Amino acid sequence: MSFLPLLRLRFQPSRPILSSARILYKKIPNSTTTSLAVQGNAQSRTEEQYKALEKWSKTYAPVRPLQPDREAWVTDLRGNNIGITMLPGSVFSEPPRLYVVQQVLKWQLANRRKGNAWTKTKAEVRGTNRKPFPQKGRGAARHGSLRNPQFRGGGVAHGPRGTNWHYTLSRKVRALGYRIVLSVKMAQGNLSIIDKIPDCEGKTGMFHFHLTQRGCGPKRSILLVGKTVTSLAERGLFTLPYCKLLALEDLNMHDILKYKEIAIERDAIELLANYLSNDGKRIRTFLNDKT
Repeated sequence: MSFLPLLRLRFQPSRPILSSARILYKKIPNSTTTSLAVQGNAQSRTEEQYKALEKWSKTYAPVRPLQPDREAWVTDLRGNNIGITMLPGSVFSEPPRLYVVQQVLKWQLANRRKGNAWTKTKAEVRGTNRKPFPQKGRGAARHGSLRNPQFRGGGVAHGPRGTNWHYTLSRKVRALGYRIVLSVKMAQGNLSIIDKIPDCEGKTGMFHFHLTQRGCGPKRSILLVGKTVTSLAERGLFTLPYCKLLALEDLNMHDILKYKEIAIERDAIELLANYLSNDGKRIRTFLNDKT
């Protein structure tokens, strides 16, 4: 017995073997002619056509092989190498697809909008209900209220009344977008793993000294991501214009794209890779999934 794999193929006129209907999973007996269950249509095909169809599926619809794990240096805040860690290739070797990143960024910025713009109609603005002048006798257009939209101080006819910009995006698409942008950052050499983000006693000058030794400054911004954020580190980095400190649960697409370099703690990168490799399932909700 031979089996035909599950294929979902679209109509292509240049290949007469294919059909416009979707081919379903079917057990094929060993015979010269057999029937193939096609959604909406039943056709008869030969074994040569099945072999040609399987060959086409392997040629034009290949499965992306698993990527090997990648080695990355573990550095301190100054940029000195102190060790090596392994990063999963399924997360940090994703091919670039900008339209997926654009979808995730658009989704984040849309959900950030409050949509609380509100205008008053003529029934809500302050003013009198008295008729401004008699209906007839003046030769002017008739009016019944000074709160109409055409008068100064009147209501707004078709103004905003609160807009809900929130919409949902598939969790798999969000995880794919983060895998793509992190893979591109790593390929460009702008993604680094740090052992731990020090407190530096909450001193901005000490943080500035360490980051300048790393090569960061006004022309090279950096995003620090830790598993947790301490109050001393947050206080010391608050006033640095070229640096931002985030906890892992606050990591978002906008900040990743905004800053030139991103440095993630070793403990945080393990949780992040575990989350993204599972498409955001069965792991604690990170990366703004609360929205």
